[in-house]
Amino acid sequence: MSHDTSASQTALGKQIFEAADVQTAASAFIQGSLLIVPFIQGACVIRRLLGSSSVLAVSHVADIEQSAPHGIWLRKLVKVFHARKISGRVPADLLSGAHDPSKFAPGEMIFLPFDLRGGESGGFVFMRAEPWHDDEIERLTELLPQVMTRMGFLRRPALEILKRKPKLKTYAVLALLGVVLFFPVRHSSVAPVEVVPVEPSIVASGIPGVVRALQVGANDAVTKGQILVTLDDLDQKSKLAISRRDLNVTEAELRRLQQMGFIDPSQRFRLAELEGQLRIRQLEVERAEAELERTVIRADRDGIAICGDPLDWQGRPVQIGERIMLIADPRRTAARILVPAADGTVLSTETKGSVYLDSQPWRGHSVLVSHWLFEPEQTSLGIFAYRVQAIWTQNANDLRIGMRGTAHLDGHYTPFILHVLRRPIMLLRQVVSL
Repeated sequence: MSHDTSASQTALGKQIFEAADVQTAASAFIQGSLLIVPFIQGACVIRRLLGSSSVLAVSHVADIEQSAPHGIWLRKLVKVFHARKISGRVPADLLSGAHDPSKFAPGEMIFLPFDLRGGESGGFVFMRAEPWHDDEIERLTELLPQVMTRMGFLRRPALEILKRKPKLKTYAVLALLGVVLFFPVRHSSVAPVEVVPVEPSIVASGIPGVVRALQVGANDAVTKGQILVTLDDLDQKSKLAISRRDLNVTEAELRRLQQMGFIDPSQRFRLAELEGQLRIRQLEVERAEAELERTVIRADRDGIAICGDPLDWQGRPVQIGERIMLIADPRRTAARILVPAADGTVLSTETKGSVYLDSQPWRGHSVLVSHWLFEPEQTSLGIFAYRVQAIWTQNANDLRIGMRGTAHLDGHYTPFILHVLRRPIMLLRQVVSL
């Protein structure tokens, strides 16, 4: 071994020892080896514990792009070399197909594998156009332990964490974390709620017409038989007047023929015809009177009126059966809850919860779900929700119809981790279409 080669090895050993990280140590080994053994390209690839690999250093290259074709080729090449347990010269049969080096480097290669402490491994690849000699391979192999030792020392802080034995405190923390993550909690839902009447009477129009006036206002107390709504009755009065006039004409004609029947027997056959017309006219009058009565809508029960602004109803056309207001018993109320469709799993006939009204946020009212609509509907906020009816499980006579608030419903038990991750997983599936 010449004096220059010995000096180069000493300088290389110093550079490796002074390296601050594994990448610098690998680069120093490659650049320093170029002064001892001639080659065109050298590279170092490291394989980590989890199976991933990366290119640490390439000769004459400062910035390494892992996703570049050259970097991908190097990682695949080292993986094959490790699988075949190559050390020294690389057989020509391995450098074909996808591993053909002609696009990236000369075809004569040697591979020097190494293993670091903690299970990491890798190797150095040196390439040139001329065949490699045994003494050249031996020189590089003799220098390999120096860089392996330095790289292993630099990687030791990260590997010490993996090799360190867990202490009792660590086991206790992990056990506590496991208990918390799998602790059963109730699957719950928070939804808007409104106090609604139970079995209210619907006040609807019996005929098509135009509302003249609402005789009661919102939340007014009403009694059975009280006038609630009056419709415009001009057409009904005109129809009744015409029907009564036709009835009078028919009755007069019938009396005339009855008197003539004693004088002219030939007119008697018309009596039966006029008697039928008289019955039709009487029915027309009765129908007109009934329609006139329907222009005045009365309450069929005691309660309070639930309606909009009376001024908004004046002059509004209505159809047969169109709802104008409700009559409800203020002492019989329930909770109508709009449960989001995503929280539909909490619904059952045994679902319980609490209602907190906006006017009394500090006070909760217990409820029990009685029924709900099978199909969710779109709310005013643009979300789909189940319309749920819940009954009070305690005295709620002081609750006024129309009050709003928030309902908290409790469903089945589920592990805490699934309860927390349910919505993120749902959103992730919607985004990535899984």
